[in-house]
Amino acid sequence: MDALLLVSEDEDKINEVFTFILKEAFDKLAEYLSQQKGFDLSKEEELFTARAIYEHAIERYSENDLKGARELFQVLHYMVDEQRLKDAMMIHAVSVMKGNDFDTFISKIADTSTYDVTDNLAYFLLNFKIDPERYLRENSALVNKAQDELKVLEEK
Repeated sequence: MDALLLVSEDEDKINEVFTFILKEAFDKLAEYLSQQKGFDLSKEEELFTARAIYEHAIERYSENDLKGARELFQVLHYMVDEQRLKDAMMIHAVSVMKGNDFDTFISKIADTSTYDVTDNLAYFLLNFKIDPERYLRENSALVNKAQDELKVLEEK
């Protein structure tokens, strides 16, 4: 997909490919949720699935679909096996729950200038201008609410 974006000017083709990738990602998500299985990010396919869902969540957030963005960030928090990413997804979700728009999140919370290109999670916003532990602690009521909402995924 990244290569297609670099070499293609055909927006319809890009949208078609992105739609296909997103459909595959959500099919995999539904399959794993039904099996109560999380994403193993050491497996490339599962990492790319999480990335596609994350990119869609960011798109929802940037288009002010706060409910859709929050739910996707929460599901990613639930599904991923990497604590650093779990915490980052909860920070994203809490920001949405606080009513922060995407521009506020990017300008005040996320640190987009700091990332490690060698990190397989570099496509996710993992670095913050705020202290992550303090932010989650100060917003513990929202964290608890988000975690309570995720309990439905544990029920069979």
